[in-house]
Amino acid sequence: MITASAAGPLLLSAAEEHNILLPAAYDIVWFLALAVAALLVVATLLHLARRKDLTSAETALWVLVVLLVPVVGPAVYLLIGRRPKGSPSPSGPRV
Repeated sequence: MITASAAGPLLLSAAEEHNILLPAAYDIVWFLALAVAALLVVATLLHLARRKDLTSAETALWVLVVLLVPVVGPAVYLLIGRRPKGSPSPSGPRV
């Protein structure tokens, strides 16, 4: 209910103070998290599609991991699975 007094500003009820067209802060945070997760999945799938050193079974397994575990799957692939077969570990050869 909007009321106006001759000397004061308009008074808005609690429901009218919140503009439903503007998203709340948590809506923006969740949207950004979802967008980052989606971009991570897309980037991982593109990288998997371009790899020629994996068999089709290995590629299918990675695609399933990436799609079934949306945030952890791409992160694991990008950290561990990107190394070509037969390449040494990042820490170097063990003696």
